[in-house]
Amino acid sequence: MADKEVAVQQPSKKKHRSPAYPAINLAQAIKRAEEFYNHERKNPASFKAAAVHWGYASSSSGALLTAAALKSFGLMTEVESTSGRTIQLSPLGLKIVMDKRPQSPERDAAIKEAALKPKIHAAIWRKWNGTLPSDAELQFRLESEWNFNKNAIPVLIKELKDTILFAKLTASDNVSGGDEDTQEDGTPTIINIGDFVQWESGGQLKFPEPKRVTGFSEDGQYFFVEGQKAGFPINEAIREEPPVSTPKSLMPTIHRLVERAGVSTMKQDVFSLAEGEVVLSWPTPLSQASIEDLRDWLKIVERKITRSTMNESKPTNPRMREKVESGECKDVNSIGVRVRDGVFRLQNFVEGEDMDYCDLAGNNWIWSIGKHKETGEILASISPDAEFYQNPDYECLWLR
Repeated sequence: MADKEVAVQQPSKKKHRSPAYPAINLAQAIKRAEEFYNHERKNPASFKAAAVHWGYASSSSGALLTAAALKSFGLMTEVESTSGRTIQLSPLGLKIVMDKRPQSPERDAAIKEAALKPKIHAAIWRKWNGTLPSDAELQFRLESEWNFNKNAIPVLIKELKDTILFAKLTASDNVSGGDEDTQEDGTPTIINIGDFVQWESGGQLKFPEPKRVTGFSEDGQYFFVEGQKAGFPINEAIREEPPVSTPKSLMPTIHRLVERAGVSTMKQDVFSLAEGEVVLSWPTPLSQASIEDLRDWLKIVERKITRSTMNESKPTNPRMREKVESGECKDVNSIGVRVRDGVFRLQNFVEGEDMDYCDLAGNNWIWSIGKHKETGEILASISPDAEFYQNPDYECLWLR
């Protein structure tokens, strides 16, 4: 699998998603860039090391969202590596974090440039000529014209306003041209299932030819294409015309082994079941340590598949449904999105509300809700261990 691929499950049905936007504002992103610089200076580092510098586990949604936000603001770039996902600060990021002068017009200009790097920021700034409309007008346009999920709009508006205030942007500040993925009317390009896209990372096109989009992750941050089981960042998708020859579909074989060109040789094994095909891809050769890690990961996958099957066969809890219908309980799927197994990011959580919470689709009660002390991200967990209670990184907002 490519360095940038992210192991996210493809949704079983089409979700209403929003165009990508930074999960943190520019002030928080620059702080994260400084933390990376304090440890790594100008050198590239593995994503796992970066996550540690930021106080996250490498598999946490916070680390993934932080890295995506820094890339969106142009503060960080991906680096080609045979040893896994590798990142480093960009020239723009270094210009900002290395300039410690009390008064620096150059640093101020670089911060303004970073503020308008995210495609959605640039599109909004361009459409209204640097003067934002009212929140009500902006919310209406984002939902009706730009296909934003209404639950995500307040989060984007707050992040955008915080970034504008921090960067001290004025109507005279212009969007730098070049790489904004927008249509003629200034709105961001929306990628839909069935479209053909190219994946651009680090200024390079990664697919041999455009691939058809087959789905999106539940938070809308990653897209899936034919022939690939991992996700790719939505803000690195470029919509393309269909290729002259459409790739052939997978052959219905019991087993097959395929080698693919790339940074390392990739092999693929496909096992056909009555319900469909199970596909496993891996780079070769693998070290003994990697083989041990893979063996442990397969055990985790087995547990997740078993748990998922049990949830699907488990009848809906009548008390849970009754409480949701009566308004005593909120289904987290209606106020947020699932970011990993058993954890949901909430967008319309009201602290102090006399309310119970559940995951109605998975037939699970929510046990704890916490707010990350630095990013402000609010997460809900189905774990009976109360994941966000007495967690030093989170302020516990609700506990069953």
